[in-house]
Amino acid sequence: MVADGSLSAENSYREPAVCARITGKRFNGETNGRVILKVDHLVIGSESRLKDVLIVAASVKVESGFRGKVQIFARDSVVLEDGVLLEYPSGIYLNGANPEGYLKLGNACEVNGYAIVEETEPLQGRPQARYIQPESARVRGLLRVNGIAQVQGTVTGSAWIYEGYYFSTEGYYSGIFYNARFIATNDFPYPLWQEGPYERMCVQWLY
Repeated sequence: MVADGSLSAENSYREPAVCARITGKRFNGETNGRVILKVDHLVIGSESRLKDVLIVAASVKVESGFRGKVQIFARDSVVLEDGVLLEYPSGIYLNGANPEGYLKLGNACEVNGYAIVEETEPLQGRPQARYIQPESARVRGLLRVNGIAQVQGTVTGSAWIYEGYYFSTEGYYSGIFYNARFIATNDFPYPLWQEGPYERMCVQWLY
């Protein structure tokens, strides 16, 4: 089906999935259940009501103040503005098709479920973060970044990060996590994304 950004739909998981192609660039509707929204570039409005919905897009921006349960699958970028709350079970998956693709969390954001950034071809020149999490943001569940990540704030659950960087106005520093907390717990089920065996490396405190 084809619908605009004001789509209102509810579909039980006992029924076949409803796939809707969104014609506008901004979604402010109310959608619940086994619904898949497909669009090239989408802005999820703060007034939107989404519960247990899948979004498939090239890029997605979630406006400040949004709260809901949604799984986002994107190619180019996913940006959560300040104060976004993705309730459990939610998730974000960046597929690695675009070497300049990135996932960015705003201040005081919270993701409950998973955040996954897949591998892509390395860019030439100055390193670029493919995952950015500020000090006031929080991920509960699985964080997996197969690339450069600037991780601050708190990760509760499990984290697999290929390379940690810290970017500042003065320059960038490799092999470092700055003002980050990693708390191991099994309280949050999440997708099994890692095939073993894998190597764990020691992280040390620097003062």
